[in-house]
Amino acid sequence: MMVPLSSALTLARELGPRTLSAWLTYQIQRRSGWLRRRTPVRPWETYALPRVLAPGFGPQAATCLDWRREHQPPFFFPAGVWSAERRHRLAERWQELAVRQGEAVLAGRFPLFGDQWTELGLPPDFNRFPPGVAGAGQEVAADRHWSRYHLASLPGDVKYLWEPSRWAWVFLLVRAYRLSGEARFAAGCLELLRAWRVQNPPNAGVQWFSAQEAAIRLLALSFAAYGFWPWLAQHPHEWALLLETVAAHARRIPPTLAYARAQRNNHLLLEAVGLYSAGLLFPELRGAGHWRALGRRWLERALLDQIMADGGYIQHSTNYHRLMLQTALWAARLAALHQEPLPAAVQERLRRAAIWLAAFVDPSTGQAPNWGHNDGALLLPFGARFFADQRPTVQAAWRAWLGGPRYPAGEWDELGFWLGLQMEPMEAAGAQPVPTDFPASGLYRFGAGELRGALRCAHFTTRPAHADQLQLDLWWRGINVALDPGTYLYQAPAPWQNGLAGAVVHNGPLVDGREPMRRLGPFLWADWAQGELLGRWADRSGALEMLAAEHYGYRALGVTVRRTVVRAGERLVLVVDDVLGQGEHRVRVGWSLPALEFEARKDRLLLRAEAGAFALRVSPDGGALSLYRQGEHLSGPTLAGETRRLGWQAPNYGCRAAALYAARELQGALPLRLVTWWDFDPGAPVELEVQWNPSQAGGLPIAGLRLGEYRLQV
Repeated sequence: MMVPLSSALTLARELGPRTLSAWLTYQIQRRSGWLRRRTPVRPWETYALPRVLAPGFGPQAATCLDWRREHQPPFFFPAGVWSAERRHRLAERWQELAVRQGEAVLAGRFPLFGDQWTELGLPPDFNRFPPGVAGAGQEVAADRHWSRYHLASLPGDVKYLWEPSRWAWVFLLVRAYRLSGEARFAAGCLELLRAWRVQNPPNAGVQWFSAQEAAIRLLALSFAAYGFWPWLAQHPHEWALLLETVAAHARRIPPTLAYARAQRNNHLLLEAVGLYSAGLLFPELRGAGHWRALGRRWLERALLDQIMADGGYIQHSTNYHRLMLQTALWAARLAALHQEPLPAAVQERLRRAAIWLAAFVDPSTGQAPNWGHNDGALLLPFGARFFADQRPTVQAAWRAWLGGPRYPAGEWDELGFWLGLQMEPMEAAGAQPVPTDFPASGLYRFGAGELRGALRCAHFTTRPAHADQLQLDLWWRGINVALDPGTYLYQAPAPWQNGLAGAVVHNGPLVDGREPMRRLGPFLWADWAQGELLGRWADRSGALEMLAAEHYGYRALGVTVRRTVVRAGERLVLVVDDVLGQGEHRVRVGWSLPALEFEARKDRLLLRAEAGAFALRVSPDGGALSLYRQGEHLSGPTLAGETRRLGWQAPNYGCRAAALYAARELQGALPLRLVTWWDFDPGAPVELEVQWNPSQAGGLPIAGLRLGEYRLQV
């Protein structure tokens, strides 16, 4: 990507020399042709079993199977045949779903992004865009080296080609086979793998473009090798096919590790775990020792580098946090089973990461705020009722690193079972205290019970994901009433190319319609908007809470944005936005809301859900709220600037659903103040008394609060 010199210098300062040197190394390797020589296009015959086996192993699949029967490396669950008694015990919980989903795959329906079941045919054309998306029906031929493809020039978003080739269906077919004992699921899976190989010769086509995609497939192949072992042990040719496929994928990863290192994100983590798994679980393959050592080295470095001191994840994304934890659970379990546990410092980071995710998950629904990039990744599809259900990962992570489950027994226990975690009754660890403040991540929780929320205010030391400083998420009775709209798509026509990443759709103040950071690409911001928590206060009972924070993304305008949040009992949330500085500016405070039944009144918005009604108003009084749904203006004054992205939410990748967007705009000389009142009992009189301070650069807007007998002096 070409950027102006000033932007390049800013990126060099913000990203740091290590990231830039790794990126430059990768670019030189790719443009010089070095990568084409290191990863040449070859037919599958090049990976025939005699050519990929390590010295000392016989060239025949039958000989390899004999060795395996005596020296099978340990895995999460025993590779042998499960007894009918064990299957019966598990069938009570999971067999019906397992068989139903396995049969769906064998009928040509595949789960995209966790829960989007799509008819792709049997076998699918893995290089054809699926129905219902941009480029539907168009094929991207695998007829040249992966490095010669330009993803932005494809007829659709490449993730729709990659998703079926992440092989989530392998895990589902293993589950169906293990819980039913029916060989058709194993045979069907190997037929699908054979079809994929025919369509995708090694290093040819977009399926080999990303080493991360190869690593994800390596984990699926590992799961298949052990999950289908009773059947594979009787079918030497299928075992040979699986080993050859493992070898091709493991060899794809090392040449482009410089790219993964430059990303400093889940690319490096997954590629390290893929190599580590291939080296540990397939020692009969040539290069296994190198893969094991290389993967282990970068696995430890990645986890220590990417997990923040408070347990947050480097990508500032809830879904990537889950992906990191699932990847780490896989790696930590393998390491422990092979008597080489991860270092204590790494385990401590993972313990904090498990607590971090639990802190933001609604236990009644399993959902968490949809912060940051959400590409629909769901590595291990076990135990979740739907894509956004985070409870299986939290439950498994708490079992692994906190000594017991976070939640009572439930379907979310399934992930832990497949990872081989202790599933016998254990003392619950859910009562362990969970912090309210996560300063390294820039997240601050408040409230409890029916009404709670989180304020985002980060001082970035790594790349921001979204322009979401001072984003406020509110949850009431299990409903995300003030929500983060998510991501939608990475590649799409304007305005949808990662179009929900900007401040314009987040629940924070907007000045002059401008983004508080400079956007240099779909995933790259410059001139990071830094934030600072000014303080938090609470009365002894916890009935009254107040947080104050500000960010400096508009410093070029001489403007500071300060947000103060008050929670009063289980009923009221008060949000005060002060825009401080000099000159005249246009200020907007907007809120993304669920698409509920609503009534727009003169000065407030009344919304009705099954759980009850709540109201929203923004003062100074006297003006109606501007209201949008799915980019369409519904009522109130029209807003300036681009409005097509207002009133949308993306609960999963490629899913664009209706939401409401309510906002007030003021134009005038600074300082300006907008106050949002959230009332979760709108029929009763308001008892909260507020002692106000005037808008000023050096002070907070509120001096004191009183709610009945409760008082808070700031």
